[in-house]
Amino acid sequence: MTDAHKKQLRLIGIIMVAGVILILGGWTVASSVFDIGVIRTCRFAGTMVMPLLIICFLMPLFLKQPYHQKIQGFVIFWFIGSLAFDFLWEIPLWTIPAIHEAPHTAENLPWGIIWWAYTLTDTLYTDVTPIMIAFEIWWLLGNLIGLAGLLKLKKGKDLHGYILLGVCGALQCYNATIYMFMGVYVDHYETIAPDIMGRAIYWGLNGFWGIASCCASVLAFKLLLAKKTKELKE
Repeated sequence: MTDAHKKQLRLIGIIMVAGVILILGGWTVASSVFDIGVIRTCRFAGTMVMPLLIICFLMPLFLKQPYHQKIQGFVIFWFIGSLAFDFLWEIPLWTIPAIHEAPHTAENLPWGIIWWAYTLTDTLYTDVTPIMIAFEIWWLLGNLIGLAGLLKLKKGKDLHGYILLGVCGALQCYNATIYMFMGVYVDHYETIAPDIMGRAIYWGLNGFWGIASCCASVLAFKLLLAKKTKELKE
């Protein structure tokens, strides 16, 4: 991967983080000015953050780079983003009581919106139930395999790195799809927000997480195959 390609990926990451901050901050200010209400504010913020995340995670696939570098950039960007999201958003939610036990009030909205933009669409995340924690622990274990894969790539051990990333993506996809299946088949939609915006956020984010992780897994194994084929020819 060239330095120019790395700069492009870093820029996408900066745009994504800055965009999320601006959206959440903007709706927090709007809520206080126009008295929109906590839940509606979080719905509006969530429906804007969702497409931003999806676009930014997919952008590496549309950069002007050679094909294999393009998919390599997507794979690396996805797993770094997934790890960052896990450590900065998911783990604090289920490990810090002050976060998940805080009342959903206007006073707590300036920081709470970071989590509530999604959690208020999903009662398992609102209440931080044992089953939610179980899913999060398994997601974390899968991500640790991804972290090991990224470290292997950094050390130049591409074959081992792509294997680990491929396995991580498959585990992520399994986790996300089983979670959605449980919401439908086991909980009969009772854990999912009944309003249109709430359901759009729930299905949009969970669905994208499942599809994107599956693509990242497939592309990681494709890079592995290409690397192995090149070595055999040499």
